[in-house]
Amino acid sequence: MGIQFNGFSAIGQSFESAVSIINSVSSSVAALITPVLLTMVAIWIIAYGLATMRGEVQQPIMQMVGRYYRLGLFVACGLSMGVFQGQIVPAVMDLQTGLAAAASKSMSGMSGACSGSATNPYAMLDCYGSAALALVGAYFNQAVADGTALAIGAALVDAACGLVILIGVTLYGVIMALEFIEARLMLFLTLAFGPIFIVCGAFPRTEAYFGNWLSKIANLIIHNALIIAYVAMSMGIFMNNFQPVIGTVMNASGTVTGITDLLGPSGISPTTLALQVLLETFVLGLLGLKIPHLASALTSGGYGGSGAVGFLTGMAAQAMRTRLPRSLPASGGQIRQG
Repeated sequence: MGIQFNGFSAIGQSFESAVSIINSVSSSVAALITPVLLTMVAIWIIAYGLATMRGEVQQPIMQMVGRYYRLGLFVACGLSMGVFQGQIVPAVMDLQTGLAAAASKSMSGMSGACSGSATNPYAMLDCYGSAALALVGAYFNQAVADGTALAIGAALVDAACGLVILIGVTLYGVIMALEFIEARLMLFLTLAFGPIFIVCGAFPRTEAYFGNWLSKIANLIIHNALIIAYVAMSMGIFMNNFQPVIGTVMNASGTVTGITDLLGPSGISPTTLALQVLLETFVLGLLGLKIPHLASALTSGGYGGSGAVGFLTGMAAQAMRTRLPRSLPASGGQIRQG
């Protein structure tokens, strides 16, 4: 291909370096809330001990331990950086990468000559940008040739067509790159503040925040996978519709060729081709804006509740809270007649 465009990969990889924010922010957040939480737990233990000494405690000590067992479990997961940064964060990132890899692999046959991976999805956009810029270059080369032949009107039309294609491909590329970057950065930020929400799961009044956090994590994981699948699918649509021209452009090997020579005897008008490319890229870009809504719908709006993700997060939270046997003695007694 005559033009090699790597702008999307360069920009995307610069944003990928923000993954370090997860460890730095989570460590700072855990260090901030640890003294407050430990103070609250110490006050609660002292108050319970004093109440026990005065005989004001109605429930057995083992029942109290079972009821508040989740406190230690959630605190260990949220405040221990060895658990959070060493187990939870890698598990989430591996799940996201695995789903994205499955999506990109399943769609690799549809993306035509352009392909990418879960670790570098921007490569597909770079391939698309290279082919599109080569097509724009062919229009401008034709405009120069027509201008040299004093066909000013034809030169202006060719230049306008090249500009129209440039606008269309830029619109699509920017929208999809923005979707990629937004989904990744939002996942990083959500994980970075994870310790706060994990600790919230230890208390009945705030456990809804923990469920919302889990649901948002699921939403962003699905969002990342859907974007990669959609880009591969849209690349396949674009490449298949314009395969004769795109294939010729990608095999031009850097030679300066006008659009008329590229089209050859295909019978396609350069103006018609430009309008078709503009319309298709515009439609694909607008459809790409619907991906966040689809991910939100698949995960019940991203905030727990009535859907499958809300059910799964509720089951996960319940499993973490109820580890002790239910055979512990109940508080109080029975009053019998006689």
